[in-house]
Amino acid sequence: MEIDWDEVNKIIEERSSKNSYIIKPNEMSSEDLRKISFLIKEVNRFPDNQKTVGESGALFMKHLCEKYSKLSPKSIDRLVHTFCFMNR
Repeated sequence: MEIDWDEVNKIIEERSSKNSYIIKPNEMSSEDLRKISFLIKEVNRFPDNQKTVGESGALFMKHLCEKYSKLSPKSIDRLVHTFCFMNR
């Protein structure tokens, strides 16, 4: 399945802007959630084994930038905020 990165970025940015940068899957339509579920899985399974939330967030940001080059900087920032909030 081809990923429509413009749509993925739009979903992340629109959904998280209502939630202070935090993406809440339970508040999304099933269609939107399906389109970004692979990123939600990244948030849930990325290891959080650093001493500080800043270190963990920086590693997750680096991971996203390297693996998903078509994510917008805003989307990456909001995924990192979600990761830090969910894991701390």
